[in-house]
Amino acid sequence: MTELTKDLVYARFLEAADVLRRLPPVKSPKAFGCAMPDFLREEIDDARDPRQWAWPERLEPASAAQISRADEVLDWTLKYLMDWPRHRGCAPRQALWGVAICAMWGRSFSLECRKRGWSRTTAWRRMGHALQAVQNGLLKDGIVFRMPDVDYLEQVEQKSAS
Repeated sequence: MTELTKDLVYARFLEAADVLRRLPPVKSPKAFGCAMPDFLREEIDDARDPRQWAWPERLEPASAAQISRADEVLDWTLKYLMDWPRHRGCAPRQALWGVAICAMWGRSFSLECRKRGWSRTTAWRRMGHALQAVQNGLLKDGIVFRMPDVDYLEQVEQKSAS
């Protein structure tokens, strides 16, 4: 069995960000909103702004297994990262999701930090704290870790090598 590392947790967040990108836009009554947590909905809405992106014609839809794993990652966010205090600037969950969404959606994390008034180095540090908190929580709770698709592991390996 593979030892659970922060890189594996980060690969799951990358996969979840990519799955969120490939889901169809929500077409529901505005009065009811959606079940997605507010902090993540704001990130997704910003990222889906058509004025900011040259979207590919068509994205391959996410598989049922990928959607299930992405749902687990959203649960981890709610369970392990929502109680963190929000200091000046970004909370660890915002930094983690910001990095994952920027990586998978082709955005510059430096520009995103500047736009939001965050210190980039502090955001990276808080992302590391968030990954560590999720890793510790999964180990403490004895949750069986499902591996992400190989593509996301390769991205983490390339980032670690550079």
